Amino acid sequence: MILTKDMAGWLDLWADEGVFEHPYSPPGYKKQVVGKQAIAEYMSGFPERFDISEFNIVGLIPNAEGTEAFVEIRCKATALPTGRPYNQHYVGFMRVNEAGKLVLYRDFWNPLVAIETFGGADALADAFSAGGN
Repeated sequence: MILTKDMAGWLDLWADEGVFEHPYSPPGYKKQVVGKQAIAEYMSGFPERFDISEFNIVGLIPNAEGTEAFVEIRCKATALPTGRPYNQHYVGFMRVNEAGKLVLYRDFWNPLVAIETFGGADALADAFSAGGN
């Protein structure tokens, strides 16, 4: 869904009370986005920010109950505002509710890659401030 920029489909994966966390985000960048509506606003400009050529899950380790998992993702993209490459390696922890909707996605990404891609920490924070984030 991310690769095809199907943001409505991606948002449908989330529970209303979902939490999207970025524990290693740089100063000025949100560490936590709470609620499906806030997540929708946070991601609202995504299709205009990136041209993604690859978005691959390279590892997935679920718990026995299927309610939690660790995921490893590699992404190759171009940041459209700068024209610079954005080649990111993500590791995430996710938790779903009984309906299979995401209630938590903790995204461990390398902020240094994003800072360089967008031309500095302030520029990165500005790029993701759509919707009042």
